[in-house]
Amino acid sequence: MKRVAAGGCALAVFLGILICFVLSFVEAGSAFGAVELRASQTAMLDWFQSTVGVEAKEVRLSLSDDWSVQISGQASGQLSGAVASPLALPLSPSFRVQDLRLAWSPSRSIEISLGRWERNWSTLDRFWGMGILQPRYRVEPFSPGSDGLTGLHARVKNGRWSVDLFASGLALPDQNPGLVLEKGVFRSSSPWASAPQSRYNWGGASQSIQYAIEADISQILFRPTVAARIAMGDQDEDDESDGGFASAVMSYGAMPFLTMAARVAQPLDPSEATAVTLLPQAAQHWVVGAEWGWKFKNGSVRLGVLQETPLPSPASADWLRAGVVQDLAQLLSVSLMTDWKLPGASRPWFRTGVLFNDGGLAEDLGALAPAGGSLFEPRTMYRTAVLFEGGVLLPAYDVFKLGLETRAIVDLGWRGIFASADLVWKPGKKFGVKLGADVVGSNNHDADVLPPGSAQRAQDLFLRHQANDRVRGELTYAF
Repeated sequence: MKRVAAGGCALAVFLGILICFVLSFVEAGSAFGAVELRASQTAMLDWFQSTVGVEAKEVRLSLSDDWSVQISGQASGQLSGAVASPLALPLSPSFRVQDLRLAWSPSRSIEISLGRWERNWSTLDRFWGMGILQPRYRVEPFSPGSDGLTGLHARVKNGRWSVDLFASGLALPDQNPGLVLEKGVFRSSSPWASAPQSRYNWGGASQSIQYAIEADISQILFRPTVAARIAMGDQDEDDESDGGFASAVMSYGAMPFLTMAARVAQPLDPSEATAVTLLPQAAQHWVVGAEWGWKFKNGSVRLGVLQETPLPSPASADWLRAGVVQDLAQLLSVSLMTDWKLPGASRPWFRTGVLFNDGGLAEDLGALAPAGGSLFEPRTMYRTAVLFEGGVLLPAYDVFKLGLETRAIVDLGWRGIFASADLVWKPGKKFGVKLGADVVGSNNHDADVLPPGSAQRAQDLFLRHQANDRVRGELTYAF
């Protein structure tokens, strides 16, 4: 594994430096925003991944005094595979568009945009990666990003008051780790992908499964959504004013999370593979929420509440009679969050949060539904969770340019933990190097007796991913 990981890391670093060298001669674009080239290497016990990508951060192209095009996103290519077969390296491209919009600002207080725009509709939703109001970039489920809503946006500001409006007939769902269906079996180059089991215990007999997919793309993409948010006290990161703030949000429309249904071909013959057809389903929901808080000189404290009410979508009688249909339940989320940047030579910063989720988990429907659970990935990852993340500059930073960042999530409901630590080296404004490690653990005492495809394993993501401990290396170049 060491030779394979070292070779992959060397390849990623070499390609990254080569492209950085070429891009250093390109002056166009630097006036419009920050663009970073990233080359990274990830290694686990039996799996590794090399990634080279480009990330654009708030690139702005001004067309006139009032009109502009703004882009934020990333594109990358990954080489990954098993240590046992390093020559079988599938190329896995990944694209993410966080912002891509045409903006019109007739005055300093009004902005109207058409396209995808990532906004802070709810700090609770963004802080915990809930994906209630905006779709998520869930290539790595414990560190999800928030992507924007796609449609017509409008924002009006007047002093400390602001109003955000949104309307659209296009709904882009969560972006999850890629799965490929090959000859009836799901495969993925990512260990974070939740691939269905290739064998299962149907009626007391272990059988192989051949999968197929039915998907109505138009039903998933073309769904109406409207949203409105009013806020007192600007909560944007560039706002330096102290004092209280509050906001309220309401939304009706497309749920970014897609539910699943499975239909099993009858009869179940142990001598042959069972044919299972999967159907991604798009749901609609109502969302209401509010936040209150106070911003201090060096930080802020806020309390957030979100309630999601899924609208019932009647399942086909064929799917209920010969399969399993994922159901949805009302979800109430309450979180207390803090954010601090302290003075001092080490410039310490940290964020903390406590999350309480009530509901959101529903039992599957259908003739083959398990008793008291679900076979599908849950609507929300956390039950009762505590989060801490922070960073600090190490001593003699002016000489060594080293910093330390850490992040930890403990879920008391699932009895799981995710922890990461990164050593960051920034020798200059353009180059950055990061070396880190992630650990996923589960203290579920029933784990040893749970079968691989059990409902509890499907719902508990800490238990499902507890083998995904890894080390990471990343090289970035900004121009």
